[in-house]
Amino acid sequence: MIPVEVFLYEINPVTYARLLANLRQRLPEFGYAQVGDTCWKSFRATLHIINGNGADASVSLVRGSDAVFAINDPNAITGWAMRSTFSHELNRSGVRFFRSLTTMGCNATGLKRDKKMRPTRIECFDRMAEFQSTLPSSRDLCLAAANDDAQWSYLIETSDKWRNRTEVLVRRAFKQQGHDVSITWHRAGDGMFRNELFRHFLTKAEMKGIRGKEEYWLAATKDERLQMIDAYKEAPPPEQMTFWPDCDEVSDEDCA
Repeated sequence: MIPVEVFLYEINPVTYARLLANLRQRLPEFGYAQVGDTCWKSFRATLHIINGNGADASVSLVRGSDAVFAINDPNAITGWAMRSTFSHELNRSGVRFFRSLTTMGCNATGLKRDKKMRPTRIECFDRMAEFQSTLPSSRDLCLAAANDDAQWSYLIETSDKWRNRTEVLVRRAFKQQGHDVSITWHRAGDGMFRNELFRHFLTKAEMKGIRGKEEYWLAATKDERLQMIDAYKEAPPPEQMTFWPDCDEVSDEDCA
């Protein structure tokens, strides 16, 4: 049997204490025995519970022959735990089998609702650029976005050889939950990945404001980007979701 090591990071002390209490209560039901204050073992796996920032997760214990799966599931898109260089560090350590899953969401009743959150949404582009710039050449980024009002999406880093299989699994998973899904790849070179990021992090009105100037906007400073979209309304109506009709097909008033 292949040994499995699981490291769970929780930065909030209160949540961490609650997590430990839940694990002490539940894990014995699944054959786990506690072997320390923060460690449980079974014949299947060993769980390590850490009160700390996932961004500080060490790769020193990982061997080149290991397969690594990282789940980056923050409470909000503003609090990503996985550092942008994590994948690169593993690749440099000789790890060939790596996949990560990051949960994301940016809907019109949340981050898109308040103009004060614009700087936070703008920073998401910089965070994505960091991930893209450190991405090993043999891997790709898949953005799987639900076509619904909640606008939840998932960023998957995986081997470029696993693209087709990844798409099959993602579509199947979304279908099982009753959702349609849009899937784009960073290295596809067709611009769709970038377009999905714009639709994910900007409102419909903001997107219209930079239409035709996307490359300039991305290359601009944070303050310059904010100035370019500052004229648009503070609270977009609920219909300004991630997936909207092409503004060329509707009136300017509808796109304002």
